[in-house]
Amino acid sequence: MNTIAFRAGNYGSPEEKTLFRCAFDPEKGFRMLEARSGLLNPSYVLEHPEKPMLYTVEETAEGAVCAWRLGAEEPTLQKKLATGGADPCHYGTERDPGAD
Repeated sequence: MNTIAFRAGNYGSPEEKTLFRCAFDPEKGFRMLEARSGLLNPSYVLEHPEKPMLYTVEETAEGAVCAWRLGAEEPTLQKKLATGGADPCHYGTERDPGAD
């Protein structure tokens, strides 16, 4: 069976490591491949399948959806949109919100 790579978010301040790239291998278990800071409470993360972009839900009292450019350094915020409600925790898309 192949190794499955995925991203996970964790509650924390932008100074803390809150975005992780991990892998699961049935024989070796879970491994953390990368930990990044710069994001606030990214409770839900969605990586673009073809572009170096990541979309997160900022689970805070104000609530936001963020589009991040991924690169060698910390993620770079491209766009941040208010959700219109407190503590959002899910995300769905029909188009690229960073395209506007």
